[in-house]
Amino acid sequence: MKLQQAPLLRLYRLSIDPQDRTEFVQAGAHNLLTSIAQEPGTLTMGATHQDVFGATNYIFELYRDDEHYQVHAQSPQFRQYQQVAQRVVHDKMVLELTPQVLRSQATALRVRGSNDLVVRGLFLTAKPGQTATIRQRVRERVDRLAFSEPDTLAVYAATVATDEAQWVILEVYRNAHAIVSGDHDLAHTLADVVTQQFSRHLAPDGLVTQGSLSFE
Repeated sequence: MKLQQAPLLRLYRLSIDPQDRTEFVQAGAHNLLTSIAQEPGTLTMGATHQDVFGATNYIFELYRDDEHYQVHAQSPQFRQYQQVAQRVVHDKMVLELTPQVLRSQATALRVRGSNDLVVRGLFLTAKPGQTATIRQRVRERVDRLAFSEPDTLAVYAATVATDEAQWVILEVYRNAHAIVSGDHDLAHTLADVVTQQFSRHLAPDGLVTQGSLSFE
């Protein structure tokens, strides 16, 4: 699925009490799986947690456009999830993102429950005038996915809508052993064009994609 127009991409950081984790994860999984099956404009949804207790959660969602997001926002499964989230989430941060380079493998994902997937989030600040260089290096990185990195399942690279110097890059790996290192690691290849960077290794509770996604 080659997208001609930039889709809608958001990243959420949600904090919950660990005692509410089971209910929160179950509601989220139902929302993800139902939405990807019933909504052609819902392209990717990922629910992950950072810490061992599942208190800090990162959620990312990709929709074809705002019209398709509104379809999702009115759906019964989202309203059910929203009722749970409104009750258990006690801190929320939302990043509106501008997609720069997006790519996923051909096979669609339908993952929930125990799994080996890892999502690595890279958070970067570009040096002045280096946005185009970062975009080009990310593009070169994702061009290798289908040929030499079959265990890199997807890469979502975007800038923060309010500040194009701030980059968020989400890489989905089949397992921890598949995480790219050395010269092909984006954290390494972008080191000379950023002023600061940090990463988060996130464990998916649920992750669904339409497959064969491409945008640049």
